[in-house]
Amino acid sequence: MNYYIYNELENLRKDLEKAICEKAAWEKVCIVTKKDGKPFKNLTQNFTNCSFHVDAWNVAPYEKTMSVYFHSEKLGYLSAKMDCFKALANDESAPNEENVYARSFGGRGYVYTVDEMVDSIECRVNYLSDRIEQLKDAINRADEMSNFIESIQESLQEFNKDNKQIYYALTNALHKIY
Repeated sequence: MNYYIYNELENLRKDLEKAICEKAAWEKVCIVTKKDGKPFKNLTQNFTNCSFHVDAWNVAPYEKTMSVYFHSEKLGYLSAKMDCFKALANDESAPNEENVYARSFGGRGYVYTVDEMVDSIECRVNYLSDRIEQLKDAINRADEMSNFIESIQESLQEFNKDNKQIYYALTNALHKIY
């Protein structure tokens, strides 16, 4: 098998494994509410199997990021992040004005509600499901293409046993195509 095709196949397989593990990690995030079913006031108390932190470039304590951590056999330990806030333009209105705050360097920000975070997690899981299907399809097509190219190279070798110059010229042209 050609090195370039093998390298691309390995990258696709790594991306597939990462997407599968990340999807499983996001699916494990659970929502916790009070006994009466209402969410806690602090966003971080409403979720389990994830962590919240303020990144170094976020200047307001409201600007938290939700992270999940997962392990992959080939890739090791990885994480995926999702913002829990949105910077608002000057004329943009927020769905819930209670969650709007003034940013220290000007402008306004909006902290997502629990329901919006749940919707974001569901959207991320749906995106990852679609991405997994795309990667599986791409791997199948790449396998078919590599088998096709190998068969062409074998037939070229049989056809041009005496003239190696024609064989290498056709092989180089084949490599430039893909």
